[in-house]
Order: sequence, then structure tokens, then C-alpha cells
Amino acid sequence: MGRSKAGSQIVIGVVLCLCLGVCTTRAQQPSASAEADVPEAQATLKQLLKQVEGLQQRAEHQKAIDLCTEIIAIHPDSAVVYVKRGRAYGACDDDQAIEDFDKAIQLKPRYALAYASRGLEAEMKGHHDQALWYWNRAIDLCTTAIESNLEDAEAYFVRGFTYVWKQDYERALEDLTKSLSIDPQNADAYVGRAAAYYAQGDYDCTIDHCTKALRINPEYVDAYLDRGCAYAEGGQYDRAIDDYTNALGINAQDAVAYCNRGLVYADAREWDQALEDYTKALKIDREYAEEYAYRGNEYLATHKDGRAMEDFNKAIELDPAWAFAYTGRANVYLALGDFNGAVRDCDKAIELDPACALTCVIRGSAHWLLQGNSGEAVKDYNKAIALDPHGSVGEWARQNLRDLKGMGH
Repeated sequence: MGRSKAGSQIVIGVVLCLCLGVCTTRAQQPSASAEADVPEAQATLKQLLKQVEGLQQRAEHQKAIDLCTEIIAIHPDSAVVYVKRGRAYGACDDDQAIEDFDKAIQLKPRYALAYASRGLEAEMKGHHDQALWYWNRAIDLCTTAIESNLEDAEAYFVRGFTYVWKQDYERALEDLTKSLSIDPQNADAYVGRAAAYYAQGDYDCTIDHCTKALRINPEYVDAYLDRGCAYAEGGQYDRAIDDYTNALGINAQDAVAYCNRGLVYADAREWDQALEDYTKALKIDREYAEEYAYRGNEYLATHKDGRAMEDFNKAIELDPAWAFAYTGRANVYLALGDFNGAVRDCDKAIELDPACALTCVIRGSAHWLLQGNSGEAVKDYNKAIALDPHGSVGEWARQNLRDLKGMGH
């Protein structure tokens, strides 16, 4: 779902494109007579918000921001517009998102989606306790709305998405299923269920739900991205590449789509295509730490060690708390024969992420090559095996142990 633009393998992204619903209790909802006073204005607002939804689903976030700003000039008291603009700002990593969500809450204190979105923004910034407070408030508001109207599709939808963000996937699936039973044409709900299934490792269901969302809206970029992620996890690289290419056909300025496609090309060992996609992503977003690190990996794989070092240095400069970047640079140091540098970066990576098996293997190799310190190397290899007992990194560590034993250590 989206914390940074790319994770260890993919990005699961979700755009909440609700129309005018707010998940308030009945007592807070405007009366029919009040709405009748301004039918033309409401119709115009709905039409404008529909345009914003289209921009968001095509991942054209800056255009969505610009249109929302124009709408706010006409409808300055619309909490819905502030949430939509906040979501677009959040997709651009712009702190203005928080101000927009706070403004929406100020305008409509019982607006569940505003609280849920505010919580996600807090989580993205590492404020977990704060995020939980906002999410729990959103859940309470949705629950109250559901108690007043058991057929409130939007309340189930917002509560379901909030559970996705809280990583309570069983409740998320239950609520989103209920929402879809009431409103089967909500593409967002299918994508929300896809995100929950993906987090549980059920890639077939992820693919199925993204496909259903795309039948409703063939220009839903996140559905292509999320389905591509599931295809990639299943080793269906051609289909994953097709989905990322389709996403880019809708929005050619989507750095995440280039990043994900580059990762798949790398998994398929198509190094040149991977490097090309990483470079395109960086032309769109120069502050993309993950992309520098992934490109650095490809440079290292193709023996361009100097360029790899430059990219990992840049990734660390942009995100000094990202363990993966230090592990990657340690691998470059290892290739260059700077074993002290490799140990130093591995120590930092393990400090940031003690559960990374790959870092332990690299440090074990550096210890051995640095001083012939087989004792420290064996400790690191065994730790890697414990962290990844059935994976390729664990097997790499076992092979290194066999090699040490073959040399009499």
C-alpha cells in the first residue's frame, strides 16, 4: 500500500475515489430540503469530483491537485474536495496532505474518510501511535453509520480500507465484501480486497480482484500496478511487464510503474531493459531513493562498480535510514576489495534491519576476506540460514559454509 514508492519487490497502491459520501451518522447528514436549495451547484460539484476521480485513477496526481484547488475556490467548505486533494498530495509525498486532511476534519468533524486518510499519512511518516488513533476514530464513525443503516456501502468500504491500513486483513475482506454486495460497481473496493489478499500472499485472488476492477474501469492504473505485482510474485514476468506497460500507456509519467517494471526485468535478467526503466523513473523523480538503489544493483550485476557506488551513495543521501541501501553499497565494497567498508556498511544495515539475511551473508564474506576470520564468517552465515532457512539467501550461506569447510575451516 504505500509507504515509500517501492518496497523490496513491488508497490501496492490504492486510490480512494469516493464521490460525495462522508460516513457520518444520520444526525450529521444534510436534509433533502437543504440539498434541494442548491441542486445546480451540487450537480456541478459532483461532475467536477468525477473528473478528479478519473485523474486519480490514472495516477495524474498533479492534475488532480490543480483541479481540486480550482474546485476549492468555488466550494471552499467542501470537506470532500480537501480529502481528495490531500490524497493527491500524499501520492506526491507532499506534506500539504496533512493540512488538507486536518482542514476536512475541521469542516466536517465526523468525516470518517478524512480520519482514515490522516492516519495513513501519519503512518507514512513513522507516527504509528498517531496513525492508530485516527484509524480507530474512522472505524468508530463508520460503525456508527452502519448501525444506523446496515446497507451503507460506503461506510463498509471506508471501514474496510481502514482495516487494510491497520493490517487487519480478515476484517478488511469482510467489510469490503459487504460493501461490494451492496454496490458491485465499486472498482476501489475490488482493489482494496486485492491489497488485502496480496498482503496475505494470495496472489491468485489479487489478480482476480484487480481484473474485476479493470472490467469496471479499464484506466485504473493502481489495478494494473497491483496485478503486475501479483504476476511478478508468481514468476509470470511477461504478464507483469504487460500490466506495467499498460499502466504507463495511461500515465507515462508514473515513476512507480517504471520502477516495478524495472524490477521484473531484473528478475528476468534482462539487465539493459531494467537499467533503462530505472533511468526513466529517475528522470521523472530525482528524489527517488529506491530507484537509485535498484539501478545500483543492476550496475553491480553488469560489473559497472563505479556507477553502482554512485547510485548507492545517492540512495543513502536521500534515505539514510534505509538498510537495503547500505547492504547494496556493502556489496559494492566487497566487489571492489574494500572489505573494511563492506563490514562497516553491513554493521549499519543490521543496526537498521536485524532481520536481513543477505546482509549477514555479505558481512560474513567480508570478515573472511578481510582477515581470514572464519569464526565471524561462520556466525554470520549461520545467522543468515536462521533468517532464511528455505530461501536462496540461506542456500547461498550454506554453500559458503561448505566452501569454508572444504578449505579446512
